[in-house]
Amino acid sequence: MKTNITKRKIILALTAATAACCCAATVAACSPKPENPGTSGGLPPQGEILYGFERDELTSAQYAVVTGFAGEPSEVIKIPSVYSFEGAEYPVLAVGAEAFKDCVSVKEVKISAGVKRIADGAFSGCASLVSVTMGDSVESLGRSVFANCTSLNSLALSNSVEELKTSVLAGCSALKSLVLPDALQAIEENAFAGCGITSFDTEGCEFFAWENEILVNGNVTDANSRIAVYANPEAAEITVPQGVKIFDAKLFKGNKNIKKADLNGLEYVGVEAFADSALEELSGYDNLEDASVTCFSNTPWLENQTGDIIIGKTFALCRGSETSVTLPEGIATVGERAFAGTDVENVVLPQSLSNILPQAFADCKNLKSLTIRANVPPILSDGIPATVKIYVPSGSLQYYKSNIMWGNLPNEILPS
Repeated sequence: MKTNITKRKIILALTAATAACCCAATVAACSPKPENPGTSGGLPPQGEILYGFERDELTSAQYAVVTGFAGEPSEVIKIPSVYSFEGAEYPVLAVGAEAFKDCVSVKEVKISAGVKRIADGAFSGCASLVSVTMGDSVESLGRSVFANCTSLNSLALSNSVEELKTSVLAGCSALKSLVLPDALQAIEENAFAGCGITSFDTEGCEFFAWENEILVNGNVTDANSRIAVYANPEAAEITVPQGVKIFDAKLFKGNKNIKKADLNGLEYVGVEAFADSALEELSGYDNLEDASVTCFSNTPWLENQTGDIIIGKTFALCRGSETSVTLPEGIATVGERAFAGTDVENVVLPQSLSNILPQAFADCKNLKSLTIRANVPPILSDGIPATVKIYVPSGSLQYYKSNIMWGNLPNEILPS
């Protein structure tokens, strides 16, 4: 069960540092933060580390928080379990936000047992940091804790961590493998953006699995709707594991290694999932819903497509010069900007249609009529040019006119 450290600052607490460490490209260590209370009448440092006090809101117990450093940090930083002050010892329960940000001299960090929270950006930008170890007492890692630690190649996470937040390991290009915590329940988008991780150890982790070069989140209500949250950036070929229905955004964006992908029954692909990549072959996408060409933009696969582009159940892009277009049955979605800027005059949409995405008919200056065969009004994300006449099944005319999306349009709605 996750335990949050809730607190409020007390008067004795250190004033937060107002500027990040200043690190010059040719200097191997950081300068102390301006107005550092450890040297200007605040709490004294313990060794080279500075502290503040906070109180637990529930128990009122006072504890210490690492807030920064005094002088130049050593290559090896050890976060202790207690802070001594005026004859008393206080447990060190947290490393504060950006406490060691951009400290290029630090190469190793050891976090003692007892520390429960590491706040946002605590070690971000520590470009020389190679190794981090922490006890299983750590329950919470903030956003961007190790972001842009480009030399980090050894990281032992606490088994008590339940969530990996946005950008927690973003830009850690030297990190090639990671053991996921047993307690892990969630990974936020972009947690591993720009990482070099090529394999995960998920033994003991209930909700995540490493399958077919893909990290799969199984913490879903439907066991057949698992989510792909990360993919091996060095993989040349992938097959989406069985039961995975969602592929997160940007997983292969800009990747020049991936050549072939079998989506294997995926239903949703996140924005720009393969954009600007080297993808040449794509299969298994027949079940895709709401797919957009932006998912595959600037790829050899998309460039090799001829005529209108249909991706799964989505009519993604009209490329033809015909003035009248009839979409085939089975199409569920008209994609974003699918007809935008074309010279089309008449469009017939199938009975299977359920969704029209934003700006699907933007700048269609010649569009005169839109015939919709669906008995149930599809979801309409925005308007249709006001001069366009809309024809619907006669039995559903009043249904369309009373619908909150269609009934408020200025367009004339007529029975087909």
